[in-house]
Amino acid sequence: MDATAQSPQPGKPAVSVVLPLYNKRATIERAVRSVLGQSVADIEVIVVDDGSTDASMDVVRAIDDSRIRCLTQRNQGPGVARNTGAAAARAPLIAFLDSDDEWRRDFLASALAALATSPQAGAYVCGYDSGAFRAQRPNKVAALVDRATTRGLDPQASGEAIKQMVDALHSSCVVIRKTLFDRIGGYFARYRCLYGEDSWLWLQVLFAGPIHWDPAEHVLFHVEDSALGFAHRGGRKRPRPISSHPDLLLDGCPPDLRDAMSRAIARFVALDLPLLNAAHAYIAAYRLRRLHGMPAIRGLVADLGGRVRNKIGFGTR
Repeated sequence: MDATAQSPQPGKPAVSVVLPLYNKRATIERAVRSVLGQSVADIEVIVVDDGSTDASMDVVRAIDDSRIRCLTQRNQGPGVARNTGAAAARAPLIAFLDSDDEWRRDFLASALAALATSPQAGAYVCGYDSGAFRAQRPNKVAALVDRATTRGLDPQASGEAIKQMVDALHSSCVVIRKTLFDRIGGYFARYRCLYGEDSWLWLQVLFAGPIHWDPAEHVLFHVEDSALGFAHRGGRKRPRPISSHPDLLLDGCPPDLRDAMSRAIARFVALDLPLLNAAHAYIAAYRLRRLHGMPAIRGLVADLGGRVRNKIGFGTR
């Protein structure tokens, strides 16, 4: 990767920060002010309102700072909102902050320093502090590395090991080079996807080249305010895009890493099937098995049989 091409240009900010926003009136000011309070001042803040109905944007517009830009769109999901912000970004680096999380003051400074000294790295990711929910949401970068380091993907990595790395690439903790983001095509943005639109991007970033991993907790992950992740209780009616669009991932994968990509996809499929079953999305599970050459009819019969057994067991208690 050409480090010179990534240097800030005159009149352009060093970093474009994108905040997707949907009905987060209670937390958006905290998120925005954590960006404005960074030790790196040469930034632009792009807030993309994804059709909020709770006057969230009134809160943003009340913040008096010329670095803030506001974009609005009809509700299309977090992937489209982030991609909209990235398309408007003027800086060579893009950072994403969910509107219910916040950054510590040194987040951007740490990222810029790391990417300046590691021009081969396509992205920087740090750890996060989830406060009272640390047991349920531990610092996943710290589980991978014990000190800051730049490294690429091991072609022999197992599917589970690859998934652990993808999970550690939490969007609020990443700064990515815009050229890489644009080349991959950004977040998954079809059918208002609310689950796995981020892992779709980060899996491809992982396969694109080295990443700078920093276990330091520069981000505050507010699990208690999350609507789509940890706190989600609505069930998973669709598989993640990684599971449902394997051909797109394999077609764009470097040839020497296709076996690793296949292992990663298989791991996500193995995790998605029981989630679909738990949500009674049996047809979606049937289609997913067919897509991946698995015994679809036998799986459907097993899923339905399991549901009947559970109902009978429940009724006899």
